Amino acid sequence: MKKEFDLIFGIGENCDTSSILRMNNLQTNSYPFDWLGNSKFTNNIDIIINKFNDFLNKEDLEIVLNTNNKDNDCYYNKRTQLFFIHDFPIGKNFETQYPFVKQKYERRYKRLLYKINNSKKIMIVYITKTPEKIDNIVSQIKCRKNTLEKLFPKSEIYFLYIINSNEEKYIYENHILNLKIIFDEISNQKKIINFFNIKFSYKKNISKKIMSSYRLKMTFFDIINNFIYLFKKFIINLIPNKRIQIELRHRNKYS
Repeated sequence: MKKEFDLIFGIGENCDTSSILRMNNLQTNSYPFDWLGNSKFTNNIDIIINKFNDFLNKEDLEIVLNTNNKDNDCYYNKRTQLFFIHDFPIGKNFETQYPFVKQKYERRYKRLLYKINNSKKIMIVYITKTPEKIDNIVSQIKCRKNTLEKLFPKSEIYFLYIINSNEEKYIYENHILNLKIIFDEISNQKKIINFFNIKFSYKKNISKKIMSSYRLKMTFFDIINNFIYLFKKFIINLIPNKRIQIELRHRNKYS
């Protein structure tokens, strides 16, 4: 039987987490960590605990070199240690773009905080290829879980921490039961996997191995919202002009 949740959202390590959740109908809305890079687990939990105060101040942003993305400039946030890799199109003025990006993220984190406040059972998902030692993770989660449940007393919070690594086996069933932490491991024959450039077929393997165990409880509005998103995506893919297609896909993806 699938484990059902009122809210499922990802907090990194990068944007593939949100893509995997959407592929498996576990996410229907956009949230603040969906399309960010180099997102650290404990850092992002602390951002939620602080309710996204000073999340995107202009003075905290600095442009950095990004060889993996030819469509957007990459900005590093010195305060939050997050990389904004999909939000500032190359060739467009930063001062002009910043207010729209700020509004977009305010919309996303207000949406997330509202949903956390109004969801009884929540799963927070993190996928990493560079995990810390399990004892450290358990200790950090235990501390932050207590803080989160004080902030959101109506919510029952679970963590799905997926380790994309072949180097070590992790079996911590007692911790899982006591702290509601679900540790899972993605096995693969390759010794080194660059998750940032992950292939679609490998995402499918993740889906079959792990995500099929969970289900998002969707309201009528969520179902309609997901249908509109998928329908727009289908129509955009039919547009022959590649430049227009990319622009529309960007707008649809990052609402």
